[in-house]
Amino acid sequence: MTELTCDSSKRRGAVKASITRLNIKLTELKRITHERTTGNLPQRMMQKLHDDFKKHHYAIIDVTEEGDEDSLYKEQEELDQHDDHIADLFMRLDQLAITCNLCRSRYKKYNHTSTIARPN
Repeated sequence: MTELTCDSSKRRGAVKASITRLNIKLTELKRITHERTTGNLPQRMMQKLHDDFKKHHYAIIDVTEEGDEDSLYKEQEELDQHDDHIADLFMRLDQLAITCNLCRSRYKKYNHTSTIARPN
């Protein structure tokens, strides 16, 4: 394995670790959906990690021997799994955002009606 391939593999592994960490944070956020989230920051973070992963992945592809079908197949499987994982995380982020918006809407409605209904 060339030095470039080793470096790209390490970087790609680091990006995967960051995605795993973000996945854990997403699970924690799901448990506390009543708290305000920071806009679309999780989606932007996920997109950056996704872009970083692909950059390092393609660097590995660039130095893979053209006739090495086994390695190319393995790398394509790696990318497919990554894309599936990212798609799942984006869907979870969307669902979490919908849930948070619904909770906020109900909270506002409850607080609005409860202050009106109170006797003096």
